[in-house]
Amino acid sequence: MISIRSLAQIDGPREITHQIEFSRDTFYIGQVMAQRMKIDYTTVSMNKAVQEMSSAYDQLLNKYYNRLLKLLKPQDKTTLVTAQKAWLQFRDTESKLIRTLSKDEYSGGGTIQSNIVTSSYADLVVKRCIDIFNYYDRLEKSEKY
Repeated sequence: MISIRSLAQIDGPREITHQIEFSRDTFYIGQVMAQRMKIDYTTVSMNKAVQEMSSAYDQLLNKYYNRLLKLLKPQDKTTLVTAQKAWLQFRDTESKLIRTLSKDEYSGGGTIQSNIVTSSYADLVVKRCIDIFNYYDRLEKSEKY
């Protein structure tokens, strides 16, 4: 039987191996989060599991950001760096807005608000990670960059 880990080590087109690697990594992150929530599905534990997932996706984002950066011509690297800095500012500002809107005076309160805040932050990080991977994937598939 072939494991997912062994699939990532196949000698084949690079585009296939990095896609398998990304799929394996994201699958693993999702499975770890799901298992942690099965073990303890309290509000605090759900938030912790989602925060750990966000952290793992952030590490994955950085991995593919650095790979993408290496593929760019020197004069184009500054565009990616600038875009990433702008995204980080957006992420932080959007998170602040979400926390503000989750206050009792706007949301009606309840413990669910902490889940909303945590998962909204995770959504931002996951989306950016996928976007960065897709940029990297596009360049890897291209013969000219």
